[in-house]
Amino acid sequence: APLDADEVSRAPRAPDEARALAEELVRRRRLVGDPVALLAALERALPRCATPAAELEALREVARLAAGPVYRPARAIEAWRTLHARGPDDAEARDALLALLRREGPPQALHDLLEAEAARLEGAAAGDDEVRGRGPTTAARAEARALRREQAELLRGPLGRPDDAGRRWRALLAEDPADEASRAALEALERARRDLPALAALLAERAARATSASAAMAALLEEAAVHE
Repeated sequence: APLDADEVSRAPRAPDEARALAEELVRRRRLVGDPVALLAALERALPRCATPAAELEALREVARLAAGPVYRPARAIEAWRTLHARGPDDAEARDALLALLRREGPPQALHDLLEAEAARLEGAAAGDDEVRGRGPTTAARAEARALRREQAELLRGPLGRPDDAGRRWRALLAEDPADEASRAALEALERARRDLPALAALLAERAARATSASAAMAALLEEAAVHE
């Protein structure tokens, strides 16, 4: 029999009956293949889910639809954020939320998520350090550092906090002087800020770390130009 969406919301109904109607509406909308109607049906079903697991499953489907075929980014961000909060190790929620925030913003929300994810990876690496008696795992460390570099770019650009960006890159270099991506970004920042002493020091460090005579000479020539 036809089932109108309004019928699901009509009161009064016993909870079990309301839930059954909501689930039936979702089933029918899924069969029809209309993502907009399916999203609306899932939203109606969410508060009527029988268990927390069922609620999370429905919310995940809402998030996928709102991030994809229907594309309602604000709702997708809200849904993925809830899923990520309830399961910090949920890779799908984490990756989807990062992708949406990179595309839609706001920059501060992206910065905060990058901070949380970098800290989580660093914590996991530290756990490996304790258990295995060695330094942080290469993959976790590399991923955390990539997220920290992305944070620094946000601080320098959209967030308008170049001093904090510089501190972030310097911390990365202190941890790993061979991090040429952070060194190049910091050099660019100091050039833009016209902080010539800081830039000269960075160029001298680059010259000292150079693996070839030509690279060392190029850095020294740049340093000399800064002092002119």
